[in-house]
Amino acid sequence: MEHNPKKSKHNNSPQTHGAVDDLLSTYRDQYTSTSNSDASSSSEAWKVIQQHIHSTSSSGSTHQAKRFVLYPRYQSIFKYAAVLLVMVLGWWYTSSTDIFKPQEQLVAYSEDQITRIELPDGSIVQLRPYSELYQVSSKGESAHYRLEGEAFFNVAKQSTGTFKVDAGLAQVEVLGTRFNLSSYGLKTQLYLEEGSIALHPLGTSETPLKESIRVEPTQSVLLSSSELQLMESQSADSYIDWLESTIVVDNKSFDELLDELEQHYNITLSYPSDLSTEKISGRLQLSDQSTTLSDFSLLFNGNFIEKSANSYMFVPID
Repeated sequence: MEHNPKKSKHNNSPQTHGAVDDLLSTYRDQYTSTSNSDASSSSEAWKVIQQHIHSTSSSGSTHQAKRFVLYPRYQSIFKYAAVLLVMVLGWWYTSSTDIFKPQEQLVAYSEDQITRIELPDGSIVQLRPYSELYQVSSKGESAHYRLEGEAFFNVAKQSTGTFKVDAGLAQVEVLGTRFNLSSYGLKTQLYLEEGSIALHPLGTSETPLKESIRVEPTQSVLLSSSELQLMESQSADSYIDWLESTIVVDNKSFDELLDELEQHYNITLSYPSDLSTEKISGRLQLSDQSTTLSDFSLLFNGNFIEKSANSYMFVPID
């Protein structure tokens, strides 16, 4: 018989030695009593030995591993737990890619009034109603912000650092200047009053990155997903008029004006598509929302009808 070293290792217990001694003792007794007998007596002796082996293994301390059974009432619990675990792992995977991104901090939020704030470097920012300014990062004397809405910046002279502001489709970089910057209606608009600015269009999956341009005083830039317009010698009135609570309608299109009103009052305005390019000139006072919408209706011969809370539809009068 072939020897199995693993079985020998696990059977070196006192019980095993006792079983072997009993086996040998039984064999010896049978051999002594049948030493002069024939082959049939030897066969009987082997039967006794086999019976002894069987009885010893049946009453020994051999352990059998228990089988783990999951009761049906727990199966659904484990099933839902597995689904929840997959969802958690999926959330962690998608959010973990943002771990090393800069964490923005809200610097200021303007509700229904113009909000004036002073930044750590001495720059002054005036936020148009319902606009937000976030700090993306700050390293040494350099600062990086992001604007939602519209604001007028009076940036303090930067000695060695840089001052950057992201707004929708563009980023502006300045050393010390006064400018107006807005981002709403899927457009980014910049007007430079004094100083010098580098404007860097930000590429998106729909819009390829355009080349940076340098903007000089009295120039303005209008950037959309399809074009970039640099306009010379513009009047500041139609860009910073909101600081005086007015809108100077200087040959502005209908949709441009409505975009501006939406931002200023935090409302939604809709209108017939054939009015989008209609233009007019004049001055519109930015008082309370109801009065301003009524005055606007007179300019374009129509009425605003309330569709739902903070949502209005312009209907022309035939």
